[in-house]
Amino acid sequence: MSSGFVVPAALDAVIRSFDADPQYLNHHAVFQALQTASPDPAAWSDAERAGAYAETVPFALMPSRGDTSPWGTYFGPMASWESKDGAKAYSPDISGVDAHILAYWSDRARNLTHPTLKARYADAAWDMTTCVSGARRDPEMARIAADAYLATASFSSPPNLHRRIKSAVRSLQLAALIGDQPRIGAARNALLGLHREAVDQCSRWWLTFDSLIDNKRAGLSDVERQGLVQSLEDLLVIVSDSNGPKKFNPHDAESIVKRLSAHYRKIGKPGDVRRLHTVLAKAFEHFASLADNMLASVVLQMAVNAYRDAGLPDDSKRMRILMEQKIGATADEMVPITAEIEVKGEDMEKFLASVVVDNPLHTLVHLAAEFLTSRPGIEKLIDEVAKTAPLHAHLTHTIMAADHVAAKVGSVDEDANGRVINQAAMSFGLNSPWLDRALVTAVERHALTPRDF
Repeated sequence: MSSGFVVPAALDAVIRSFDADPQYLNHHAVFQALQTASPDPAAWSDAERAGAYAETVPFALMPSRGDTSPWGTYFGPMASWESKDGAKAYSPDISGVDAHILAYWSDRARNLTHPTLKARYADAAWDMTTCVSGARRDPEMARIAADAYLATASFSSPPNLHRRIKSAVRSLQLAALIGDQPRIGAARNALLGLHREAVDQCSRWWLTFDSLIDNKRAGLSDVERQGLVQSLEDLLVIVSDSNGPKKFNPHDAESIVKRLSAHYRKIGKPGDVRRLHTVLAKAFEHFASLADNMLASVVLQMAVNAYRDAGLPDDSKRMRILMEQKIGATADEMVPITAEIEVKGEDMEKFLASVVVDNPLHTLVHLAAEFLTSRPGIEKLIDEVAKTAPLHAHLTHTIMAADHVAAKVGSVDEDANGRVINQAAMSFGLNSPWLDRALVTAVERHALTPRDF
């Protein structure tokens, strides 16, 4: 191969093998196979290492959520980290991608047949062109990728509904970017069909609904839009039915009401918004009746809010009273969890000597420097905790007051400010024994008064 790189034969064989397989294929399997087939890079020439990089990068890239890609592209890195000198590092790193590699991906997209392979190479070539070379993107790559994604979405074995929907959504995005009406229509029809499957399975329906309902580029007809709305109305009846325990799901009901309420507000139907919140309130009231006191005290806050939004203040007040009762009962059921932290006397004395110095002004400065938190420091701590405890990072934290849910702190991704405030409060609490001793020592040594502070 020209242009300074040669794809190793073992890696080319992997791609050829997958291309000849008519079965469903996902890009993770391709990436893993390429990694497995790669011998020790030290045995390769520089040209072969460059070729392995060119072949592997498209399958190592991950679709970004929202605008999270550091390169301003649809695809982002699989992983990122910060080096000791503070520089950002990514895997894969696209700094090695150049015009020759983009051209190679384009050739792969034109000449291979399996839709998963065609979609990855074509979409990578389309997506990375502007950020890599600043050149105008080739509409042919968008067309090839859109068609390939649509073909991928048609696979029914294995029946991975999530990946099929994601493929159809990306097909619609690409078709819309180049204004290709026939392809927009094909992707829209595929998504409508997948939406029916999703609703029937009570799974992933929000992906199809969200991609279509307010997407002006999708070209939905009024009949199709009403069909989407009615499908969620029908699903709401199922998931909010307290007499159908196998499909009763108040959280799905909440997601449905959120979307339908936004739609009805947009078209000026407040009566339907109130009706939906009444259904939601009853679902969470029933959910609370099935739960223990602790869970019920959290769940009932949803019922309080939903009855309020439904314009039913008496029912909202009734739920608040019940919630207060559950919170009271929860307090009686709670078992204290304590942990003993041993602080050696010599460690405390050494710390106090470094903070409380002869000059009272310097002492106050040391106290501020030691105990005042900084947002970057807290954010770094949150990132470290998220790596060691990923489940904790994704769970919503509920903070209870004496008679109500005082606050909810969302996941690290959804509620960055809430996590910072919560972590700062926790860190301050853990530091309080040290702060207490430092303040007492400072006041005693320098006869400090409130005015001094």
